[in-house]
Amino acid sequence: MSLSILDAFTAGGASLVDTADSYSAWVPGNSGGESETIIGDWIAARGGRDRLVISTKVASHPAYKGLSTANIAAGAEQSLRRLQTDHIDLYFAHVDDPDTPLEETITAFAELVDRGVVRYVGLSNYTAARIGEWIETAERLGVPKPIALEPHYNLLNREPFEGEIQPLAAEHGLGVVPYFGLAGGLPHRQVPLGAGRRGCGPRLDGRLLSQRHRFCGGRGGAGDRR
Repeated sequence: MSLSILDAFTAGGASLVDTADSYSAWVPGNSGGESETIIGDWIAARGGRDRLVISTKVASHPAYKGLSTANIAAGAEQSLRRLQTDHIDLYFAHVDDPDTPLEETITAFAELVDRGVVRYVGLSNYTAARIGEWIETAERLGVPKPIALEPHYNLLNREPFEGEIQPLAAEHGLGVVPYFGLAGGLPHRQVPLGAGRRGCGPRLDGRLLSQRHRFCGGRGGAGDRR
């Protein structure tokens, strides 16, 4: 099924395949890297690597948590192996790591770019302040700056992107690749109470509870067991 979806994706003219080294460690029996392995098998079977833009991420894999030099180097090596490629087009810092000096993290990414195993660097789930600090530090060190951001952004989750991050992205010419862009399909749903539709249960992001009240039947949605 996954290979067929990827076939249809590229047949429709798309080229950016985005994943992360931690996908899908949360599934029972998985350990992380399963998504990259599927994509790598697909690339090996279909060919056409030069027509694809592959992006993946480091910092959240259970074996390589954080953005120390060692984790970034090991995470990149394992991602390249699973993806069956010799380079990553866009390599994201998946989440900020306040316990590792930012200069160490930036230098580790720059070394991967210097080696040619990473083309460009991106930042995912970073605050505007930390994005600005990364850019300033990279400029001071004379190393490549990030070219893209991956924020949580959709119709129901507009801050902080529209308030602080969007102007920063425009100022520095950063590409933006939002995740949860469709909010799980929540904005367009007309969901009867108790219908069991995913996205209207109790695990919905707490910031969207009022929207769930509106879009999932007005009294709590499919997660209610009253």
